[in-house]
Amino acid sequence: MRRLLLLIAVLLSAFTHAAEPDSTLVIEQWDYTAQVHTNHVWDVRETLRVRFLTPHHGIYRYIPRKFIRKRQVEGEVRPFTYHTRIDDLTVANWKYDRTGTDDDQDNLLVRIGDEEVEVEGVQTYEICYRIVYPTDRYDQNDELYHCLLGADVTPLIQRFNYTLTFDKDFPRSFHLNAFSGAFGEDGNALGVAPKVQGRVISGTVQNIQPKNAISLQAQLPEGYWESPYAVWEWPVRVGLALSIALLLVLVGMLIFNKRRQPTVVVEYEAPEGMSSAEVGVIIDNSADFSDLTSLIVWFASKGYLKIRELPAKKTLIGKADNEIELVRLQDLPDSAPKYQCLFWNVLFKDERDTVQLSKLGDQSNALQKAQKALAKYFTGERKIVRAHWWSILCFLLYGLVGAFTIAKSNCVTAFGGHISIFAFFLWLIPFYLCAAIRYLLSNRDMIKGRGWRLWQFILWAVLTAADVFALYLIYDAEDNFLSLSNLLIVVLGGWFVVLLSGRLQRDTPYRVQMMSRLLGFRRFIRTSELPMLKVQVDENPTYFYDVLPYAMVFGLTDKWVKKFSEIEMPTPTWYECLDPSYQLSGALAAQSLSHHITHGIADSIQSAAISGESGAGSSSSTGFAGGGGGGGGCGGW
Repeated sequence: MRRLLLLIAVLLSAFTHAAEPDSTLVIEQWDYTAQVHTNHVWDVRETLRVRFLTPHHGIYRYIPRKFIRKRQVEGEVRPFTYHTRIDDLTVANWKYDRTGTDDDQDNLLVRIGDEEVEVEGVQTYEICYRIVYPTDRYDQNDELYHCLLGADVTPLIQRFNYTLTFDKDFPRSFHLNAFSGAFGEDGNALGVAPKVQGRVISGTVQNIQPKNAISLQAQLPEGYWESPYAVWEWPVRVGLALSIALLLVLVGMLIFNKRRQPTVVVEYEAPEGMSSAEVGVIIDNSADFSDLTSLIVWFASKGYLKIRELPAKKTLIGKADNEIELVRLQDLPDSAPKYQCLFWNVLFKDERDTVQLSKLGDQSNALQKAQKALAKYFTGERKIVRAHWWSILCFLLYGLVGAFTIAKSNCVTAFGGHISIFAFFLWLIPFYLCAAIRYLLSNRDMIKGRGWRLWQFILWAVLTAADVFALYLIYDAEDNFLSLSNLLIVVLGGWFVVLLSGRLQRDTPYRVQMMSRLLGFRRFIRTSELPMLKVQVDENPTYFYDVLPYAMVFGLTDKWVKKFSEIEMPTPTWYECLDPSYQLSGALAAQSLSHHITHGIADSIQSAAISGESGAGSSSSTGFAGGGGGGGGCGGW
């Protein structure tokens, strides 16, 4: 606990510009020396002679890993975000630790001293480390921009000496700028006057009050820094390599893992013993309330109930539709599936013999149970789809690889937040949103034509274009390791994954077999001619009504009714029209029943389902003090 409290105290004092100056110690002398290599790597040694006025355990020192530099690009000032790497940190002759620093991507914190021992008087600390600058991603010129002293040093510094030795000669036009003072100060409040002799920059500043910074800046010709290390480039390259590899796998899976297409066989009726609700689930792999609604007409055609029209209640405005009443004729057989029994109990709750649909009341829970039971009916031999694990694995891997690639590109962190959060919002959400749309719509592919697929491709193209455009706007082209071509590779791979998402599940042989018959049955309902329909009515006078519930789940109710407008057929005994003339004409009765199916029965069931529903369902020369790499803070603990 003591160790934790000490660490919290160090962090609180280290990471806030608002910290109070520390008068309990004085830095008598701070020597800052650095060897600056041609690849923009700085080998730094800091020697601090500290006088403790009160007992302390030691000092802390933190060094930023991240800084933002504003540059002039095409007449516009743009922020460039850089991540330096701090390597090989050592402290001579003292215990030290970096507790908690590995979790902070923006700062490196080292705590020097022993928590069990307190020191007083004058102590000397020598800290060595290496700063690795990344490529500047700016082709107009190179730049020296380095913070010698950070604005988060809380004690008084009596004397600050600095000596920077460069491996490479400066250009003839070399002009060095010094910025000093409070953080963000664009002047030279401390009067820093560096001397340039050959390859060495040196100077001394005395009596630096707490919370003051010193930065040096100079323009250098393009190429002065030779082959600087790009801190984040290797994760991006690895991510892109994985993206390309997965992309090839995805293309192969799309070619060789084709969806089994059923052989359409013309059928005049549904498979024997299969209810309209079951047909509705098979055709789109979804148990919908509309599938349950169709059971009312299916129950009636099987002789279990009667549909009766009652006069509508008078209203002050407009004309209301007639009321629909259901009359129970006989109970379902004991062999009836569970979903049918549950839906039957919704209609005839407490074994009542009649029910007006408008008075069903709150049946949301009961309807949801029936809906779930309908979905569970398709298990075992009747299972419709099975998970295709290779597709799922590639789908998940590509999403993670894409997010990793984007997250590790420098541009994401330009917004100052955690890279994983931005990666999630900038890649995974639109990526998985598009894939989810494809996944859901793919269940209807077999009952839809080419126009359906074209509409999907247009939707995906629009979403993909929007995603690319958003990423392009957010990723400042001058502040991005991820080039436009690389970005397009990632997005293109994502588009192939979206295509593959429709194959995350594989149709079972049972579904393919049933779809062969159901697609043939649907084609007959949609395209059959009058002579063929007359033949069917002659053989079965109630043929229209027997097929009607299946036309409902196929979405062909109006088309089916229209085909029978010129065919004489009897009115079914299970449907009582309020208008006597309708009762005498099977065609008129069919139109009336169709109207009530569309506006009365379906609306009533949907209202009962929605009531209380809980969601069931299947460069410039400017700078400022404290700017640039290096810097940071120092204080006692």
